[in-house]
Amino acid sequence: MNRSINNSLSLSCNKVFDNYNYKNSFSHESSGPRGVIEIKNLLEKYINPKRKDLIFDFSVGIGPQHTQIPWFAILNPKETTSTQMGIYIVGLFKADLSGLYLTLAQGTKFTGDVFGKKG
Repeated sequence: MNRSINNSLSLSCNKVFDNYNYKNSFSHESSGPRGVIEIKNLLEKYINPKRKDLIFDFSVGIGPQHTQIPWFAILNPKETTSTQMGIYIVGLFKADLSGLYLTLAQGTKFTGDVFGKKG
């Protein structure tokens, strides 16, 4: 990645680290959630010209509150089109907002349907 995107990603991450508060009322326009949206858009802008098949997703919450763990994801539609199933790349902000985990994740929403639920 070039210096420009690294700087932009760093600034967007810092918006989340410095301003995200899941206890505040929900607004995508406040600085913390806006940072997550900017990260998703930057990844889409710089990766998508080479891989137009990829899907970029994010969440800062639904309903009246922010999610405690904001995230962004990159999905390969050959594997999955949803974060609820399949394997995908995800960036998970730490709950205390002291860092970010970039990892492979596996959606598990439908696992219970296939293998049953314990208890």
